[in-house]
Amino acid sequence: TIDKGSQSGIKVNQAVITNEGLVGLVFEVGFNWAKIQTILDTSTSVGCRIVRTGDISITEGDISLINSGLLKLLYISKQFTISEGDIIETSGLGEIYPSGIVIGRIKEIKISQNANTQFATIVPSVNFSNIYEVLVIEGTNGKR
Repeated sequence: TIDKGSQSGIKVNQAVITNEGLVGLVFEVGFNWAKIQTILDTSTSVGCRIVRTGDISITEGDISLINSGLLKLLYISKQFTISEGDIIETSGLGEIYPSGIVIGRIKEIKISQNANTQFATIVPSVNFSNIYEVLVIEGTNGKR
């Protein structure tokens, strides 16, 4: 929960960041408060881009990773040449997150059970246990 709300122009579905990277989005707003849903939440997905290769994918909160503070990178074709340590940032696709906001780095890559795709775990760039200030982005559709 943050101490700014509709009185300050905060609206539902605005992106929230820190100087480290993407935190999440505003999901509920009151007059002088707003609640933020982090990217670790299992109901959150973010269109993303692997910086080194330009490949597009999706990050998602995962129930098995949430206690470790990690995310899952999904829908990675075997043709993608991802590597541990690759930086993941927002793609700008969709209407909430502008492009170019750092999400995190790939920690581990695994092959899916059907062996046609791979997935990865991501270490977020934001330290979620130590957030004191955030910035709420007003624009949508990739505009800041």
